[in-house]
Amino acid sequence: MAINENAFLDELALHYLYKAESISTDRIEKVLSPNDKQLVNNVICNRKNLTSYVNNNIGYLAYDEDKKILSITSKGKKCIEDRYSEKRKS
Repeated sequence: MAINENAFLDELALHYLYKAESISTDRIEKVLSPNDKQLVNNVICNRKNLTSYVNNNIGYLAYDEDKKILSITSKGKKCIEDRYSEKRKS
């Protein structure tokens, strides 16, 4: 069964940035997907897509084109906090 790689990497970036806050486009390839650099760059390249976490429609991540920095938004942080706010069940 194949997975949607773009959705997977949007999620991976969101989780990573919850702790890291931001990452440069130079570093994102090395950190998130060293074996498939183009795929991880799709997180930024696909930002105009309505399903992208960087798209204003969803708004979990923000990309600064001048500084070439991807960062998590307060909406993205809230998404992670809401998702993991409950304690693990034993």
